[in-house]
Amino acid sequence: MLGQKSAVNSPRPKLKGSRSTQSVGGASTVSMSTESGMLLRLIDAQRARKIAEEDKKRLNNRVKQLLKEEEKAKKRISETKKRAEEILSLKKRNEIRVQEKEAQRQEMEDHIVVLNKNKTKLKASHAKRKEKAQQDLVRVKKQLSQETREESMQHERALHQQRKLAQRRALETRESIRKSKSEAAAKLAKAKVKHMSNVKEDYMSRLDNELSHLRDTEQELNDMTMLEMELIQRLQEKQREQETAYTKLEQVLGIAQGGQGPGKSPKKKGPSASSSPMRLKRPNTTGTPPQTTPQQQQQQQGSGYEEPTDDEISAKFGLLDKAGTGFISTADLGKLLVSLGLNLNENQVDQARGQLDQGQTGQISFGEFFLWWKG
Repeated sequence: MLGQKSAVNSPRPKLKGSRSTQSVGGASTVSMSTESGMLLRLIDAQRARKIAEEDKKRLNNRVKQLLKEEEKAKKRISETKKRAEEILSLKKRNEIRVQEKEAQRQEMEDHIVVLNKNKTKLKASHAKRKEKAQQDLVRVKKQLSQETREESMQHERALHQQRKLAQRRALETRESIRKSKSEAAAKLAKAKVKHMSNVKEDYMSRLDNELSHLRDTEQELNDMTMLEMELIQRLQEKQREQETAYTKLEQVLGIAQGGQGPGKSPKKKGPSASSSPMRLKRPNTTGTPPQTTPQQQQQQQGSGYEEPTDDEISAKFGLLDKAGTGFISTADLGKLLVSLGLNLNENQVDQARGQLDQGQTGQISFGEFFLWWKG
């Protein structure tokens, strides 16, 4: 409403084109003679029209703006009224709530008073019950202490009886243990005597067996020694027979070469072909290459050397043949030669090993060594 009144009562703005219109009308009456004056008046009229149109637009915009302001004012008024109504209703509700809270507070205070009264009554009744319970507890404690004293006395009497019974049982147990120990000692002594007798019998039987086995072994060893000596003698006889046969063969061949028939002259191959008879080369009957023999070594050592007997050779060989197998190791050959009084250097001992162990078995038999020694 205020906006409408201000819009109605406000003075209407003056139009700038009115003055120009009057001037145009006056000018038309003054001079219509020249074209230039007409053109100027037309331009002024156009300018005045444009100014009037702009004033109209501005006025129209102001009217629209005023209408909008009026609508906004109406909305604010309605919102203010609505807000005032809401505030009044809220105030009423708050007053009602305050009254309700006050009523609740009063009710709570009344309830607290009632509770305090009940609490006082409960405290009094609890104190009475507590006092009664304490009296009952004192009475029960007295009764329990009396019963405990009686039970402890009974327990002491029972313990005394148990101690006496335990002492009697301990004495009986000690006596039984002493008897069992004496019986065990007697049994152990008997067992020891029996064991010693069994051990003695076993020892005597084993000793008899060992002695019997020793006698049998010595008898076998003697038999084997006799057999070995017999075989060696046979080999020596065979060697002598072979030597005799080769000597006879050489003699026969020498006679045959010297007694050729008349008219047959032998072919001469050299200056000494007819001067000496042909001799056969004897084979090595010991199976060893023709190397230095012990006799040659003995001759090289001089006349102070004494030839050992066959028994001494067998005994020295047996000392190194600890297992009694009839063999010694090739490593013990040097020891055997030294024990027999034959001192050889290392090369000579290696040469003898090669003669005696041609099969490279690492062992030398007594027969091979004896034949090599006598060779």
